[in-house]
Amino acid sequence: MLQNVSLPLRYTPGGTITPESGIELGRAISSERRRVAVVSDRMKSSRMMKEALISGILSQGTNVVDAGCAPEPAAAYVARNCDCAVYVTESSVYGHISGYRVFNRDGSPFTMEQVRHLTTVHSSLKSPDHQSLGKRVGYAYAVEDYNSYMSSVLGKVSGAPVIVDCGCGVVAESAPQILGRAGIEVISVNAHRDDDFVPKETTPDMQEFGWLHDFVSNKEGCIGIGLDRIGSRATVIDEEGDVVDPVKAICMVVKALKPKRMVASMDTSSQVELAFAENGVEGAEYLLSSCHVADVASAMVKEDADLAVCGDRVLYKGLPTPDGIRTAAVISGIADSESLKRIAESMPTRHVSSACTKIECEAGAFSRRLEERMKESGGCRYACLDGWRVDMDDGWFLVGPPTESGVDIHAESTDRAYLIGLMEAATDLVKSCSHPQ
Repeated sequence: MLQNVSLPLRYTPGGTITPESGIELGRAISSERRRVAVVSDRMKSSRMMKEALISGILSQGTNVVDAGCAPEPAAAYVARNCDCAVYVTESSVYGHISGYRVFNRDGSPFTMEQVRHLTTVHSSLKSPDHQSLGKRVGYAYAVEDYNSYMSSVLGKVSGAPVIVDCGCGVVAESAPQILGRAGIEVISVNAHRDDDFVPKETTPDMQEFGWLHDFVSNKEGCIGIGLDRIGSRATVIDEEGDVVDPVKAICMVVKALKPKRMVASMDTSSQVELAFAENGVEGAEYLLSSCHVADVASAMVKEDADLAVCGDRVLYKGLPTPDGIRTAAVISGIADSESLKRIAESMPTRHVSSACTKIECEAGAFSRRLEERMKESGGCRYACLDGWRVDMDDGWFLVGPPTESGVDIHAESTDRAYLIGLMEAATDLVKSCSHPQ
């Protein structure tokens, strides 16, 4: 059923992913669309889940453009030639079984409202009669289309040499080529196809790319970039071979590009906003959004923003989906004239803390009480389905929505002692709204 389908940031409740869920998703998507692009990574389960999806689409009489295997940003790009595009990619969330990510024609992921609409459509679908099946057409240029698009956007970049770890994924067919066309000296690592390789994580982290330390530090003036297998995230390794804190790397991108209008998820570090403000761009606007990448992308399009940030992912104007390859090009340009190590060390150290607090009342009652408290105090900066963000003098805290396990609280400050006080204030706030009547 559709509720078991993995969509961007799991808007719908999780469950067991099966080929049947792919068929049901395909039927729901095709009910209002006549031409759907389907793209996948190279993992084994993706092949199976891709065929299931295509079967569901064809059964409703909708045509399929099979664009083969490509990075996720390429799938978002190919969507402009169809009514939408579906990317099939593996996720460790479901025990390394592939799920689906759906993109609009402008390249933005489906929003929560669009996912809900699919669920509604699915519940009213009649069984297909299979008398008018759709046609399946192969398209072999999705990767080259995306690579060409990125080359036109980047132009020539005066950048530092880059060692790129492609993780044996589909990103190997785009990252070295795009950076090389931009004039950046590239050394590719793990750039061969290995369909049997199972990554440790679905996203790059500081431990996963620690092995690049010696590789990078032994080549003077070189930096490293660790990409996830599908090209949506980039981990930055400075010229001394050390991994750069993801928030500081994002701050570097913000300061280099100087966006006039920017969207950030509500859980984004205030350090990013500070970097945005320090650019001193006249009339600049920094806007907050939900924590879901689809909502960030939607806000980016609506507000005509130049840049957007969601967690450790950066979205760029023109193709509103996370793109680690473009981030790699920007960072290379910065490293050509400045030391990434020195830039990172000049930024303040941020301290974060998280906790989960049990509540004793019904979720709806808790949310209403918290809303009332926020209105009375006037301290809430942003509120949505993801929770409530409160900014204070030297930090902020985020109270998440109530769940079965309780209410998650996240806080950040550049002062450890102040952070403790923030967590205490947030916890007291949650407890004061959680007592049963």
